[in-house]
Amino acid sequence: MLRVLGDTARALDTLAEAKRIREAQQDPAALARTSRSFGNALYQAGRFDESLEEHRTSLAIAERLGDQLEIAMALNNVGLVQIQLGANDDADRSLRRAHGIFHTLHQPKMVAFAATNLALLASYRGDTADAKRRLEEVLEIQSRTQTKVLASKTLNNLANVAIMAGDPRDAIHYAGQAITFLVEAGRTEGLSAAWFSRGRACLELGQWVETEEAITCLQELVNRSSNRETECEALLLSAELSLARENAPSALETALLSRELAEAADLPRHEAEAARLCGEARMRTGDESQAREDLLVAERAFKELQSQYYLALSRLTLGRLFIRAGAFEAAANRLRAAVESSQRMGHDQLHWRSLLALAEAQWPISRRLSRTTLGEAESLARTECRTDREVEVRALREDLSAAQSGTGDGASTQTIVQLAKILRGAASGDDAIRGFLRTIHEILELESAAFFPAKGLEGLGRTAPATVHPPAAMSRIDGLAEGVDLDAWLALTTVPPQVVPVLGSHDLEWGVLVLSHAEPGSSGTDAAAQGRASVLQAAADILGLALDSLVSPPGSRSAQDVNRLGGANAPKSSDPKSSNPNARTDSGIIGESPRILAILDTVEKVATSDSSVLVLGESGTGKELIARELHRRSGRASSPFEAIACPSIPRELIEAELFGHEKGAFTGADRQRAGRIELANGGTLFLDEIGDIDLATQSKLLRFLQEREFSRVGGRETVRVDVRIVAATSRKLEQEIEEGRFREDLYYRLGVVPIVVPPLRERGDDVVRIAVQLLEELSHRAGKELAFAPATLDLLRRYPWPGNVRELRNLVEYLVAVSSSGRLSPAMLPERIRESQSRRDTDSASGGILRSGETLDARLMTLEGELIRRALEAASGNQSEAARLLGITETKLRHRMRRYGLATPRTRTRRAGRAGRAERAGRGRTPSAKAEPRTKSTKRRTS
Repeated sequence: MLRVLGDTARALDTLAEAKRIREAQQDPAALARTSRSFGNALYQAGRFDESLEEHRTSLAIAERLGDQLEIAMALNNVGLVQIQLGANDDADRSLRRAHGIFHTLHQPKMVAFAATNLALLASYRGDTADAKRRLEEVLEIQSRTQTKVLASKTLNNLANVAIMAGDPRDAIHYAGQAITFLVEAGRTEGLSAAWFSRGRACLELGQWVETEEAITCLQELVNRSSNRETECEALLLSAELSLARENAPSALETALLSRELAEAADLPRHEAEAARLCGEARMRTGDESQAREDLLVAERAFKELQSQYYLALSRLTLGRLFIRAGAFEAAANRLRAAVESSQRMGHDQLHWRSLLALAEAQWPISRRLSRTTLGEAESLARTECRTDREVEVRALREDLSAAQSGTGDGASTQTIVQLAKILRGAASGDDAIRGFLRTIHEILELESAAFFPAKGLEGLGRTAPATVHPPAAMSRIDGLAEGVDLDAWLALTTVPPQVVPVLGSHDLEWGVLVLSHAEPGSSGTDAAAQGRASVLQAAADILGLALDSLVSPPGSRSAQDVNRLGGANAPKSSDPKSSNPNARTDSGIIGESPRILAILDTVEKVATSDSSVLVLGESGTGKELIARELHRRSGRASSPFEAIACPSIPRELIEAELFGHEKGAFTGADRQRAGRIELANGGTLFLDEIGDIDLATQSKLLRFLQEREFSRVGGRETVRVDVRIVAATSRKLEQEIEEGRFREDLYYRLGVVPIVVPPLRERGDDVVRIAVQLLEELSHRAGKELAFAPATLDLLRRYPWPGNVRELRNLVEYLVAVSSSGRLSPAMLPERIRESQSRRDTDSASGGILRSGETLDARLMTLEGELIRRALEAASGNQSEAARLLGITETKLRHRMRRYGLATPRTRTRRAGRAGRAERAGRGRTPSAKAEPRTKSTKRRTS
């Protein structure tokens, strides 16, 4: 009764006492019923882990007793809690089993309970049709038994499904009926869910006064029951109302309150929705970097919880944010998923909005795809008789076309992106040319495209020209124009083609590209055609570089002996110096491991070209040494080498550092100053940790790479320079691109030639070579006679070196500083290195088996707790960063932190702050009158 009246705290205390009494009485049947009631109360309080434990206890007892009805009731409740914890597959099995047992036992009320929860599961998966069908079946059962209170829950579930299906008027009708039934019965339980559904539906229809009424009713319920879930819902609805009214700061403030409350109450769905609304509010206020982080958190959480409706909403907002940042591939990936989910749910408005955003993201990638998507959006609007939406589709189509004509080529950067992907994965010259032609033809909407190899060149796989859609008069076999030379091709084309030479290194002529545009005049001399010619020339340069690596020209080594672009199958160097155990190049790069020799071979090959190089590898692996070696071996060696450590420069100053500034451009700019790009004119610019620069600077850097010109900050004069760009990063840029932190087009512009530097632990005996060489240099400089003992070298070889060469150098400097002369014994090494070997010896001695008396579960829990603790330490207590390092969601991380009693200083401070506020404000009072809505699928029903 206490739970029904809304006094959850007293209900939990009473049920806990009842359970203790049942355990003392040793009455298993009564204990099973009490555990079930206790689990339901814990569920209502949002304590899902504890609730699941109680329901599993009830299930275990019922199975021992063979009580089928109690088994089914326990299974129903287990499935319900599993839904809330995101274990939807487990929930489906539990609920279907319960539903079958109830049918067998002819228990219509219980069949309705199980069907309700199956409908909830279907709604989370986005199957609104199945959810509605099951709920209508439940409502029919309840109408026969005349249980209005139970019918109110079903009506509220139908309201939530209607919202997901894009039918807010139906949702208002169902929620209104549910509220009427509950008020007539004088019941509080379930009333908050009905008001939340009604408010959410009113908000979608723009009925703001009715939405405010729903928020007021929710706040009154909070004051009466102190239910944290209801409090979260009131805050979420208030925040969404603020967004609808274009009051983003207020929405953000309320959403943050809701997020904090949901985290404290362990309400993962509410917390995820609060994160989504925080992201949308921040995006509207211009804080795009933090908005991206919030939206990525929401996306991961809803994906884990398998809540398709809210996942689609998160992806729609995230896609729009990525479009702003120019991350078109990442945007298109999210928006395609949103289109599929909304279509499956039958939510026409969400489907249409997702189609429009997807068309915008696709335009720079493929105008054909974009036009097809716009056609789908227009067809959907026409089917719904929405002329206003048809007008919006046509307006977007005109805007995109205008952007194309204004820039000369709306797909220029994405052309480079697609080509780099194709060429990097090519297995032969023939594959590279074919992929190149298909990509050019698709993105630039050409009538035909062909590559004619230069006379006398062999090794391209074919002697005939490779083509895509050749002129109709020409015969085709397997995509090749057979027996036709360049002059014959030109004679057959109806539109004057564009001829672009493909050159390799040392002015090697690979052949020519012949491209015919779809419309006459599109290859003229206007601005658009000039822009297209520029991107085609850049594309031809990339093809030439790829053929350098894939094909052997006459008189060179065979194709199998040529190192591919940054590939892992590069040949070993034949440098006679490699016989020296301490082999070292003039650049200072020490080592003779196969991967290092392959890198040096790549450096030698690409040094003479001006192609951008991206050096990838962990921190401390020597990426700057590679960049300096590229500069030293190039024709720019006599010109400047400028290096910038991007993380060391504040975000607001990085642009001025790169491009320079005019006098008076900002406070403190008392004179004109040339930037690093200008200072490196004629030479090489090295951008270290390029992954740390913000998106705004990435856009400006991309433009410079395309145009080779820029303007100083605060200036209008255009400065042209001749600079080769070499960039480096320890970040995983593919993941950064997927999460919208790094522009994909910039990634491929910088990484025409990628070079991956292996960590020191993967370089075999190079550890010993580097250590010995460094010791010789540093001890000689210090006037000491030092050498490593064999046992010491063995320890160094086995240590994993998380800090790579930088850590090894620091160690050698330490040993030289603290030693006088003689041999360096293992005892002189730092404790971390000696302990690392000791741990390996212990594991080896036990064969990696468990210690005496230790169980597998205990070992796994110990290991998991230790890994989480280390991740939190490495992230300085930042839970988002720690979750990223561990590859899990923040929700999972917090669950495990509670399990192992781990709390960061930040967490303890926040909890203390909440406790203080609660004590000052009094129990049950809402933190703020403003809040944001969290939309949820269907309300749960426990049996």
